[in-house]
Amino acid sequence: MKKNFIALWFIVVAALLLLAFKHERTGSVKGSVNPMDAASQVWLVSAVDTLRSNIRNGMFEITGVKPGSCRLIIEAMAPYKRTERTGLEVYEGQETHAGEIYLEQQQQ
Repeated sequence: MKKNFIALWFIVVAALLLLAFKHERTGSVKGSVNPMDAASQVWLVSAVDTLRSNIRNGMFEITGVKPGSCRLIIEAMAPYKRTERTGLEVYEGQETHAGEIYLEQQQQ
């Protein structure tokens, strides 16, 4: 009887531990910047997270994004100005395309 109780207790604890570490499915955001050498990094801001990625050859991809609405910020280098894109929706297990983002030059 004592062995059965210990085995049952072990199974219950193992089940609780497995349920406690539920894998959260995330999405990703990718896009491009034009001109391709005018920015170095991109930020993704949501209600629960802020993520950053480098821009290489004008392309970026941010992975591990929790589902929901977010804002994309492109940090531009002079003479271009910082650009934001709002209202991007990220869905669980899907890739969101931000498209090609054209950077404007600052007014002199």
